[in-house]
Amino acid sequence: MAEQARAHRTRWALLSLALVLAVAGAGRLLAHWIPPETIIANLSTDGLLREKVGVRRVERQGRVLILRVDHDVWARLPADERRVLAEEWLRVWRHNVDQGVVAVVRATDDQPLVNYDATGYARLIDER
Repeated sequence: MAEQARAHRTRWALLSLALVLAVAGAGRLLAHWIPPETIIANLSTDGLLREKVGVRRVERQGRVLILRVDHDVWARLPADERRVLAEEWLRVWRHNVDQGVVAVVRATDDQPLVNYDATGYARLIDER
């Protein structure tokens, strides 16, 4: 039991670090404005997000940030971790893009995997 808890904490720490590095970029603080292109580039090229979260493609369509993820990799993450990542992506995008919207979708067919409410709370869609 203790080993499982330690593994979970380690995994969460790695994912948190990867997210912060991917979003913040080289030495930038989250409190400052980050160009949307930098956010997209960092999310697109982060190997840990690709491997552990399943991020396959990141693009912008107007004010919408679209994260296409590998469904199988995404689904293996605990639900709480998926929700926190989705909420953080929206928080950072909204901070840097006026009225920014985030779409987390399945890479194979663009089916949505997350719904956000008006406050930014992420509700995972039961895709099965």
